[in-house]
Amino acid sequence: MDTIKRWKQERRLFVLWISGLAIIFYLALPLSLTVIPHTMNKSALFGLSWAWVYAFLQVLMTWLIGWIYWIKAKQLDLLVERMRQEEAE
Repeated sequence: MDTIKRWKQERRLFVLWISGLAIIFYLALPLSLTVIPHTMNKSALFGLSWAWVYAFLQVLMTWLIGWIYWIKAKQLDLLVERMRQEEAE
């Protein structure tokens, strides 16, 4: 029973952490465009404005979050498999 509680707690903590990170990261673009529009419209890299650079970073962040979730899901699946093996014994 202890492993079930551990699994639930670990899953809940991970989902809250990754969701909070994603919400903050994705809401920062529209907020920065309204709060500091002059800075976001300045040229940054290759003639693109900071807003475009940040938008491209959001694509990379989406891939990163997916990759982190995939790794964590594999770890949690191993924990569930261990719980099933302990239950079968």
